[in-house]
Amino acid sequence: MPNLHVVHFLAAAAREALHIVVDVSDHRSVFTMSMSSSSPPVDVLAPEGWAHSEGGEMVEGKPRSCVGHAFFRHSRELQAHDVLRTQVVEGGGAWVGFATESYDVEKHGETIKSTAGVSLSTGTTVIDSDISSDGEFHYHPDHLKGYIPKTLPYDVALRINKDGNVPQIQFNDDSVWHDFAPDRAAVKAGPWFPFLQLDGNTRLGDHCVHRPKPTKSAGKTSKAPAAASSAAAASDGAGAATGDEESDPPPQKKARHDEGGGSH
Repeated sequence: MPNLHVVHFLAAAAREALHIVVDVSDHRSVFTMSMSSSSPPVDVLAPEGWAHSEGGEMVEGKPRSCVGHAFFRHSRELQAHDVLRTQVVEGGGAWVGFATESYDVEKHGETIKSTAGVSLSTGTTVIDSDISSDGEFHYHPDHLKGYIPKTLPYDVALRINKDGNVPQIQFNDDSVWHDFAPDRAAVKAGPWFPFLQLDGNTRLGDHCVHRPKPTKSAGKTSKAPAAASSAAAASDGAGAATGDEESDPPPQKKARHDEGGGSH
């Protein structure tokens, strides 16, 4: 008998399906809720997929830094338009972003050029030379500082869009995607992998990935200046461009439990 048990509950009135998958071999549970069979899947990143540098550790399945700054890369391959989500629960000394396959957490100093990220404390963005499509180093101090929520906890979403492989970030599911670079600097073709840099005061929630289905509604993409507020970004798009596919509302808000933890 396989050691995988699937329990399926169907609420006929609402036609909502709750799938609970339990892997008995390592006592790990993955919870996925969808509103219909056509909804995009939501995957919680497996804790064992995180590689980390010295000073990093996994606490209750989540990346943590126990001494100074620690670096993390997950083995999950990301495709263009996959949405990587987490929640900042405590602190704010984190970089979140993407790495190429050549990035090695144990050799961060030697392979850092294969990363792109956003500082959640200063809003500074970096697309380094070995991941950028033009081979240049793109560094923008405080570029997104005005958009980072000031109240904890808050949600963060990351993606590389389909229209040119531009890395983008979104806060609190406000439907505005902010480019890492004001000139829409892009990254090389994938695969890409989730990348983190954490300090000892930051606690993040679960990391989830979902693959949005295309919709006819156009989303907003911000190319905005750093000084604008998040409220302004949501209301006017801060230089938003149309024609980009909008991601579905984050279904992992229903599926994800409320546990959480939060220098390039």
